[in-house]
Amino acid sequence: MAHSARVLVANGDLKTLKRVSDCIRRLGFVNLLESDAAKAISRARTERPEVIFVGLDFNDRDGASIISDIKTEVATRDIPVFLTCGENETPAWSESWVARFDGVVRWPFDDQQIQAHMRAGLRLGTMRAELNRRAETLRRFGEESGDKWRAETAEGHPRVLLARSENGGSGAIEEALKGFALLETERLGSSVLDTLSDSDVELVVVAASGNLQSALDICGDIRRNPALFHMPILAICEQNPDHVDQAYRHGATAAYSLPVDVDEIRARVTMCVKSHRLRGYMLNAYRVAGHPAVSDSRTGLYSAEFFRQHLQTLLDDAFRWDKNLSLNIVSVQEIDQIRGEFGVDAANHFTKQLSGMISRLVRGEDLCARLDDTTFCIALPESPLEATSPTMQRLTGVLRFTEFSLLEVAKPLVVHPRIGSVEFRPGDDVDNLIDRAMSAALAENAA
Repeated sequence: MAHSARVLVANGDLKTLKRVSDCIRRLGFVNLLESDAAKAISRARTERPEVIFVGLDFNDRDGASIISDIKTEVATRDIPVFLTCGENETPAWSESWVARFDGVVRWPFDDQQIQAHMRAGLRLGTMRAELNRRAETLRRFGEESGDKWRAETAEGHPRVLLARSENGGSGAIEEALKGFALLETERLGSSVLDTLSDSDVELVVVAASGNLQSALDICGDIRRNPALFHMPILAICEQNPDHVDQAYRHGATAAYSLPVDVDEIRARVTMCVKSHRLRGYMLNAYRVAGHPAVSDSRTGLYSAEFFRQHLQTLLDDAFRWDKNLSLNIVSVQEIDQIRGEFGVDAANHFTKQLSGMISRLVRGEDLCARLDDTTFCIALPESPLEATSPTMQRLTGVLRFTEFSLLEVAKPLVVHPRIGSVEFRPGDDVDNLIDRAMSAALAENAA
């Protein structure tokens, strides 16, 4: 089943409305168009679009009142919303309501920029929806603490790494962030990746002026790093639309042009950090324990019983709202070999290593569990196979090229996991979906 995301484009300026909707159409998404603010909010409530692009002003409403309505109502508060500014439109960056949006798209924009925001918005919406589903399943098992993860708070200063060029005009950017963020700085082309690996940075701000290629290289390096691929990147470029476009192509979460406006950069930093903190809430949900039916004591992952109940919720949502859902089996037969040769303790130690690695390599919204002694299962909500294949390719590659250590065994172990991937089809139940994924894993091994 291939579901095309529904996108609500609402704008009082008909020229901007057409420009955004043309991009959405060319990218293959479903357009829901509105030029009236009240009708747009009503459609958001009843038609449940995955992403909303809303204009700055309408005939009788402004952006502040619209974002307030959307974020207040239960039916719409989790939908990612991007503020869209046309020619000669600039938001009031100093106003707190601007940062309630999930991003800002300013003219001139093209398909590449809209696609980048769509990608970020779909991911953000999936995380929010899954966090709510996860909390609900936890409550069924007597874990009431799930509620505390729902809100996206901005507690504490954002932790930012500024990557800058020696000969670029990044001083204004640094001054804008001082006092607002907990700031670290690195030169472009230096040890940016090492700094990120050993810190709790929430956002990388790349000052691309003066050395565009080095800035693009840093963006690409972060996106290719298995431990950092989820890191938000804000690129600040020279006044050249092509530079902004290239930043998006190399993995920037958001990009815009100089000159530096203190209120603008702070608002954009706040927007970017929200998604990173939401991922942290998802990881906290993984760590819930205290009820034997929720947690697998051998792996630290969710229990098989919890997984099956939550998978049923995912199936129900996929059918009701015409959503994608992918399921992946990871079969590691070496666990049985270790148990037979070195004993139960060695096998359990190895299983714990595998579980930790798998849970770190999947996305925060993906649900992992061990179904039996040698089989792990990963549910990827609201995701078609083609969108989740990078995650599974990364996981498979890391597992195959990692040398695992065994207790009291000097020789490292290399594994050859079998992967089976399937998509939800109407009529699937929990057992049928898992069985199809198992069959796909067996077929891969036979091939």
